[in-house]
Amino acid sequence: MLFESPYNIIEQADGFVRFVRLPVGYPDPAAMAEEADALQERFPPARRARMRCLRDLRAARGNNSAAFEAALKRTRLQVFTGWERLSALMLSQSGVLHCKRLFGGLGIEALVTTDELAAAQYLRADRSA
Repeated sequence: MLFESPYNIIEQADGFVRFVRLPVGYPDPAAMAEEADALQERFPPARRARMRCLRDLRAARGNNSAAFEAALKRTRLQVFTGWERLSALMLSQSGVLHCKRLFGGLGIEALVTTDELAAAQYLRADRSA
């Protein structure tokens, strides 16, 4: 296990790290920001630049309060940027569309899908290039 908290786990997979959002909701925006800071410390940009990441968001619980939305805007950049290659695994097609819209607005390049095999294949592809 590379990282573990009540909210996320990160473990080594075959050719990438598997970064899983657990179903436990953050109690408040400050807890989410603290988690993002801890992840940033454990996986600084120089380290992420050499890693590929499958971000599994299928169990994530939404919170549409204004305070959480403001915190999410900041933490998305901390958590989703800088990886050598990123795929995001969503539970539904509406989740895929929402994630693509958010990522596009932040300039985050990723494969966003509901297909776990496709997400893994994307991360393993072009290793020699």
